[in-house]
Amino acid sequence: MKPTLLSSSLQTQELNGESYRYSFATREDLSDIVTLHTSVFTNRNPLKLFARYEWKMFRYPGGPSSVLLARSSNDTLAGMYGSIPLFYYQSGNSVMFQLVFASAVHPDHRRKGLFSSIYRTYRQYALEQFDAPTLIGSPNQLAYAINTRKFGHSSPHRLNTYILSGDCLQVTQPLNTTSYLSHAYPRALRKMLNLLPQPRRFSPVIKNSPIIIHAHSDIPEDYAPLWEMIKHNHAFIADRSHDVMRWRFFEEPYSKNLLLMFYLNSQSIGFAVISGHTHITIKDLVLCDTQQHAECVLNALFAYLECNYKFAQIRFPILNDTIETALTRFSPRLENRSVFGIYPLKGEREDLAVLSFAQLSPSISGFSFLIG
Repeated sequence: MKPTLLSSSLQTQELNGESYRYSFATREDLSDIVTLHTSVFTNRNPLKLFARYEWKMFRYPGGPSSVLLARSSNDTLAGMYGSIPLFYYQSGNSVMFQLVFASAVHPDHRRKGLFSSIYRTYRQYALEQFDAPTLIGSPNQLAYAINTRKFGHSSPHRLNTYILSGDCLQVTQPLNTTSYLSHAYPRALRKMLNLLPQPRRFSPVIKNSPIIIHAHSDIPEDYAPLWEMIKHNHAFIADRSHDVMRWRFFEEPYSKNLLLMFYLNSQSIGFAVISGHTHITIKDLVLCDTQQHAECVLNALFAYLECNYKFAQIRFPILNDTIETALTRFSPRLENRSVFGIYPLKGEREDLAVLSFAQLSPSISGFSFLIG
């Protein structure tokens, strides 16, 4: 659904003597959006921001974004608020929400009620246009205070981000590998092997574990049946279909990611997405049966990283309670806590009663699945 025009009563707002004109963003507004972003969030590369906003707003396969812009009387972009459709599967059936990914007010236009005005205008539009009556967001401290104090929104779910140092991992040595190169080689030789073209398709077999790992720089053919199993095995899970996964992890500007597929008895049981080399981030980790396989998959994953990378640390944001429990045996350090909010537009739905962020997040990295 392409954003429609606002009603005439919503196109212009008078706030504290200042007139603001509202409209929806097009490609021609990208440069102004980047300028607004850099005025609010410092130390950001404008070229990278432009590429990422274009990627998020106009290339997302799940549907078009809806970003409401507020321009001042001199045509300066003063604020924005927008979302993107986000699909989940509830016992195999799709449910759509709206993920808030663009929210900012220029410092020169704060304390005028502009954020509240933009949000209320957008909310009225969303109620008329969207099938989804609920917004999902990951607010910063300022937005969190406004959302909870002024709008009564709740942010009851928290994300814990853990750091694992390379020298603290005691990983079981692999017994064999499907690669002709042994993973038991010393670090010096493994460092030389890093010069080989990526990805190296090592498949370590961990002692006392039958987990096999294959690495891919694109979505493999056997991913589709894996996603079908995952989709039906989880009570509530974000869309990770082929097109969405390719967009998120292999078309993302200025980012190089690797998809790791986990196999048990020649059957795929889950996957992880990693980025980085010295400082590694686990961007996503999904298993068909998290309860049964979490611990052995983590052991195999860390062994794979130990054998193929000379890393200083692994950054591991977690929403899934089962995975978080399994991770504790590796003695991680808690780095950060974030909050997630649910913003019902029509009151609490029955869907929200089963909304478990332990399974809900499209990425285990603070909704970076879409906004990272």
